[in-house]
Amino acid sequence: MKAGLHTIGIAFLATNDAPGSELNKPFVRTLNSPGQIPGYLFYPGVGQTVVEGPFDTKDTQDSPSRRKIFICRPTGQRDEEVCARQIVSNLARRAYRRPSRADDLGILMTFYQAGRNEGTFDTGIEAVLQRVLADPEFLYRGEPEASTLQAGRTYRISDTELASRLSFFLWSSIPDEELLTVASQGKLKQPPCSINRFGGWSPIRNRKPSSRTSWASG
Repeated sequence: MKAGLHTIGIAFLATNDAPGSELNKPFVRTLNSPGQIPGYLFYPGVGQTVVEGPFDTKDTQDSPSRRKIFICRPTGQRDEEVCARQIVSNLARRAYRRPSRADDLGILMTFYQAGRNEGTFDTGIEAVLQRVLADPEFLYRGEPEASTLQAGRTYRISDTELASRLSFFLWSSIPDEELLTVASQGKLKQPPCSINRFGGWSPIRNRKPSSRTSWASG
């Protein structure tokens, strides 16, 4: 069986079309349990199905998704930490939808080193990915207000927060590279960056209608 989505059906083939005369009417019931009660005919039933595999697999060496993650490759063990920092910084920037900070790198590099100690360079990056995907800043789109803000007062969100609003509202995903770069430079609110210019972007041309994005309109 090839990898991918498959529809699997399991059934016991009928060998007799004659109506049964048993008392428990098994074909009317939703679940048949095997038994040996006199006067009752019990048909076999499927209680659980387990699909195992794949077997004899090889590690993926190259794919479009891996190329987006591994933006560099170390030429030797001496270069691993430098390359890992570049990868981690890029992952944090994309996942958190803002420029990466020193504290981001400090936390994530700890996970890289732990994974690296248990395996290879790729194992270390895998540990970083697991940590990033479990981070609340990746899972939730927060817009914290200033601690000095008075109750009931409005406040201006940052350019990167505005970029997230736009991207999730317009194409239900994180900001692309161009939008994130403009926001990181603090230029998103400037007049040349009017929302009208987003109409030509491929994410908008290719986006699918979604009722889940109405929350972003606020």
